[in-house]
Amino acid sequence: GADKLIALFKLVAASERVMSDGDSSASRGGGPSGPSFGGGVSTMQSLQDMIITLLNEEVQRARGERDREEREGKLKAARAPQKWSCPLCTLLNEPSATNCAICDNPKPPGAGAVAESSARLRVKSGELGRALVAEVHKNIEASTGQDTGEDTRALESLHPHPIACAYRSFVEFKG
Repeated sequence: GADKLIALFKLVAASERVMSDGDSSASRGGGPSGPSFGGGVSTMQSLQDMIITLLNEEVQRARGERDREEREGKLKAARAPQKWSCPLCTLLNEPSATNCAICDNPKPPGAGAVAESSARLRVKSGELGRALVAEVHKNIEASTGQDTGEDTRALESLHPHPIACAYRSFVEFKG
């Protein structure tokens, strides 16, 4: 790789010096001319083509190493223990916690485990954003009247575990 490039650069530089020395002595009426030096211009073109090929190979190799390092880093991050969300209060707890730090609810089975497919999951942010916005709009329409702005059902009923929650809220819309 790099050693071949350095040797090739030195060879090209030496050839260019010999050719330029030959051109100047040929113009004075003696010495080797450019074309008689090992093929002259065509040899130089071949050497330059070899340099370009080797440079392209080095760039591809470096890109491949960088991509491999990035993939390994992402896989390590995906395999790392994940915080788990409490199903009652939604607090993100440390992976080692067996109970929620706020409500003392036990950690559900499989919470914080790394899904095998998580490393392969690729969602475009535009698609995810549109899905989230659609879900929010659907929830707003379900919980409020379209024309009046009044609640059509209790806000607590929107929570997946309304009985276990220790808080109550009151929302009033003033028109």
